[in-house]
Amino acid sequence: IWNDAATPLLPTPAGLQEVAGVPGLRERAGDVEHVRAVLHDPDGEADPEAWLDPTWQTTMKRGGPLMWVLLGLGIVAGLIAFERTIMIAWIAARWRAALRRIEALAHADPEARARGLAAERSWIAAPLVIVSSQSAHDLEDAHGRAEVEERATQAVIVARERLFRRLSLLSLCAGVAPLAGLLGTVNGMITTFSVVTTKGTSDAQMLAGGISVALLTTQAGLAIAIPALIGHALLSRGARRVLVAIEQAVLR
Repeated sequence: IWNDAATPLLPTPAGLQEVAGVPGLRERAGDVEHVRAVLHDPDGEADPEAWLDPTWQTTMKRGGPLMWVLLGLGIVAGLIAFERTIMIAWIAARWRAALRRIEALAHADPEARARGLAAERSWIAAPLVIVSSQSAHDLEDAHGRAEVEERATQAVIVARERLFRRLSLLSLCAGVAPLAGLLGTVNGMITTFSVVTTKGTSDAQMLAGGISVALLTTQAGLAIAIPALIGHALLSRGARRVLVAIEQAVLR
């Protein structure tokens, strides 16, 4: 609807209102010109572009308090994934270096071999050091062999704990994020239906607020959960590969 001054008019609960200050938001399609408008407090400053390209703070505000919970989950999941990626790669590199050193000691004389094994104090090489430091006589004796196996098993358990540390927390974030998003969806739909019950469908702004909460929290929850699940799967695979390499070296 247009007035005599060629200014678009917008139907509102208070009647037809002039749409001012939005020349950049006009779109012409043939003989029809569409105007997108943002209702705002006339005493405040109008910023229609902020609604077309909202900032992250605006998005967080529209999504409600659960968006901050989801943001926290995303930050925790990202930090864990980054730290575990660095640590697993570092552990794998240290294991390969320790394995090369211990294999090189196999051809050394007993005294040099003993000194070299004693110098390997890292928990990464501990399982292999325990097995390599035992004499053939100790391994032939049943009691000695059982003691070596027990010590090597304990060292492998320590390595497993170091490799898989905090991956369970990453999995927890991946599982909680979509549930928190679903909770936001339920809250948004409750708000929407409450508006429909009390005011009908005439208040489009309040209806849009509930729907916005529902959609934004769902989107944020899935955006956090999907990368977290993929990261957990990849990191678990990398940790298992290192652990299998340690176990195979001990059993040889």
